[in-house]
Amino acid sequence: MPLPRPRPRLQRLARRLLGARLDAALLEAVEDWRPRRVRSLLWLGADPRGATFRYGIPSLVCRVARMGSDEILEALLDFGADPNDALGPPDGSLRQWGPIHHAALKGRGSTIRLLAARGADFLAQANPGWDPVYIAARENRPEALLALADVGAPLDRPDGDTGETPVMLCARRGFLESLEALLSRGAPHSPRTPEGATALHLAAAGGFEAACRALFLAGADPSAPGPFGSTPIRAALAEGHDALAAAPGPSPAEPRRRRGL
Repeated sequence: MPLPRPRPRLQRLARRLLGARLDAALLEAVEDWRPRRVRSLLWLGADPRGATFRYGIPSLVCRVARMGSDEILEALLDFGADPNDALGPPDGSLRQWGPIHHAALKGRGSTIRLLAARGADFLAQANPGWDPVYIAARENRPEALLALADVGAPLDRPDGDTGETPVMLCARRGFLESLEALLSRGAPHSPRTPEGATALHLAAAGGFEAACRALFLAGADPSAPGPFGSTPIRAALAEGHDALAAAPGPSPAEPRRRRGL
């Protein structure tokens, strides 16, 4: 049964009589994962914006986004919580992570969609220069990457610290599912490092056969020159991945024969 509309006079009275006890009870209800109790406490006047949290997480709404409890998060937002809580002003300096950054970290796809629908800034680059897409890629969270793509987040923004794009990161680390998620939503398949290496060079140098194949099938050029004119196959051989160079399938060394990594 839904609660009646909040009564401001009742909320002010409860706030005056109970004060910090309401906020403490709200924190406890969140930790116990009790959405109905959370909504009841908010109705009584508990403050969803004033509560801080432990574990180094700066606010209650960030904690809930990290947990992935969409029902609790929706209640907090309904009662005035800021979908960009803790993010800080966009003054050019590195900012704290907002709720959507925490959701991306844990791969909470539905939470990302909820936050974006309520106005969360999915473009914000927070400390140390990562936006939510880069965070999801770094943590190998394909569901979060798909959700961010669905709400319109750009998939090719470089990391503000190193200049690495999400596709480059996934190729370098061999995160196949996240790489495929990015490529399936139209992320560029051949971004280059400042030295000139493509994502295919990075995957080959790491010995990641499946990632190489995914990039090849997405349209990456296996004969594209990299640093000092090297091809991806030479990058694999230089790092001791002889088995990758000899594997059957479309080979970057022999694109016309379409043998493969």
